[in-house]
Amino acid sequence: MVATTSFGESYPGPLSVDRLRTTILEREKQLCQDGLASFQESLQLTGATITSDGWSDVCRRPLLNLLIVSPKGEMFFKAVDMGGETKDAAYIAGQLIDCIREVGANNVIQVVTNSAAICKAVGRLVEQEFSWITWTPCTPHCLDLLLEDVGKLPWAAEVVAEAKAVVKFITNHHQSQVLFRRKSALDLLKPGDTRFATNFIMLDRMLEVREALQELVVGREWKEWNEKSNHLDDGDEVRDCVLRSGFWKNLEEVLALTKGTVALLRECDRGVPIAGKVYVAMFNCGQELEALRDGTSEYYPGIKVSAQKYAQVHAIWEKRWEMLHSDMHAAGYVLDPEYQSLDNGHHSNVEVMRGFHNIVEKLLPDVEDQVKAIEQLAKYRNSEGEFGRPIVKASAKKLLGWKWWVEFGSKCPELQSVVQKVLSQISCTSVCKRNWSTYDFIHNKKRNRLRPDRANDLVEVFSNLRLISKVNNIEYEEQMVAWDSGEEELEEE
Repeated sequence: MVATTSFGESYPGPLSVDRLRTTILEREKQLCQDGLASFQESLQLTGATITSDGWSDVCRRPLLNLLIVSPKGEMFFKAVDMGGETKDAAYIAGQLIDCIREVGANNVIQVVTNSAAICKAVGRLVEQEFSWITWTPCTPHCLDLLLEDVGKLPWAAEVVAEAKAVVKFITNHHQSQVLFRRKSALDLLKPGDTRFATNFIMLDRMLEVREALQELVVGREWKEWNEKSNHLDDGDEVRDCVLRSGFWKNLEEVLALTKGTVALLRECDRGVPIAGKVYVAMFNCGQELEALRDGTSEYYPGIKVSAQKYAQVHAIWEKRWEMLHSDMHAAGYVLDPEYQSLDNGHHSNVEVMRGFHNIVEKLLPDVEDQVKAIEQLAKYRNSEGEFGRPIVKASAKKLLGWKWWVEFGSKCPELQSVVQKVLSQISCTSVCKRNWSTYDFIHNKKRNRLRPDRANDLVEVFSNLRLISKVNNIEYEEQMVAWDSGEEELEEE
């Protein structure tokens, strides 16, 4: 009997179905590992981020997955069955440390997990073991906690509750949904428990279709249907809410206070290299809060929130920024070509420069190299030599930050080495969460007898074949965050 792999190779296999299936899977795993050789070689240039997240499978087994992420994509490493283990910081850190050693400790620059207390302890243990590695909390997770805190404020919770009631009523009845779709090309969005910031995305969509909602509830068809239905009281409450100007005023305030945070969350959640953008984006969110307090917002003219609301949201913002901020964000801000000019003021920010110096000391253990990197930073900031050429400045908007440094930073080799490893890192665990969808696709209720090791092998082959296909595609372009933009747009390399 002859078996054929997905790569088109054939080899003799035994007649036993179980033996044949196992042999094919093992061979596919080996072929995947061989196919990822170029991915692993690229880690020597950019370094990698190890991300990890926990989950329970269809059989309620606790799993921990580990992924290796670089600008080329994310490689599935393994999913660990933690059943029967003490799931403390030492155990989880041990799994990460084993992964780092197997990947090649010198190739790992950062570890990203969520911001729970146990994960912070894990980060400290990893940093103690490998002095050059930085632990960074998941940016979308921290921002989601920020939004949750804002959503729990009484005046914000009231708006969210009323909006949910309107959306639920209209979308849960066929006739009301049909009537609404005649007025609007956009559907109302329901919040979801498993996605970030969905309450605020729901509010944003409601504001977009405000006129359609108001036309709906004052129309003759709505009135006739509502009077005939068994939901007259609920329908009247929905109508009153949609027509009440105070509801829309409060909704606009909540959106204005959170829009920048939601935009940054969605940008980070894409899993693109964004280490250089987070610090500035969070700073801009803080500035926007002050503008809304003073009624001088450029993006929301006419909106002025009360001093009390500002104070409550700003206190939450400061708390979560303290949780989120890391040396990697500070160093990214200093080294990102978008913020090269001295006008950005990072040279006078003690917090930023301390974080940058910490990263330099981690990635360049030799003191002489550290001094050279600092000297080279001065040349970069002042646009001296190669950095002052028009073509260099123009190219910065088209290239990923770390690739720009590869092209134009050769005369600053020490600083170039640091930049390549900082600006190529992501700032989220979203790739881990998306990997659970793959795991659930393979190990589901209909295939719930799969052993964890077999499911792990199938997920590895499935995920890494996709990565190989992407890496080998000559038309593939790495994603980048657009300059001066909070929108989800992509630019070419």
